[in-house]
Amino acid sequence: MKFLFRKYCLITLSLVITGLLVPALTYGPGKYDLFYDSFILFLLFLIAKPIVNILMLPINILTLNLAQWLVNILLIYLWKFIVPEVKIGAWNFEGLNLGSINLSQISFSAWQTTIIVAVSLTLMMQFITWLFKH
Repeated sequence: MKFLFRKYCLITLSLVITGLLVPALTYGPGKYDLFYDSFILFLLFLIAKPIVNILMLPINILTLNLAQWLVNILLIYLWKFIVPEVKIGAWNFEGLNLGSINLSQISFSAWQTTIIVAVSLTLMMQFITWLFKH
């Protein structure tokens, strides 16, 4: 039970941080919608991800688990389909200047933004898991 609560909190915190990084990710207007949406995503990660991993096992073996990103992207698309309040729209990245590193402005379509959300959500979950284990 403690593991499930930690996993739910991990997904909720990762969604909040990803929503701050990628403003095109929006939840419903209610104040409890984030918790509802993260609970649905938690159930998808708990139930659907192992099933999809088993189906993708040959591809994961051939690509040395690099196709795992496809599983996460598929789960985010499924999450958008199940929960209509979750919207991932087009995103205009305004650019970033970090001293000698300069990222220019770029526009992403909705499907590209969904891929960015899935990758950043996965990275956030892995980082937070690493952070609290040490």
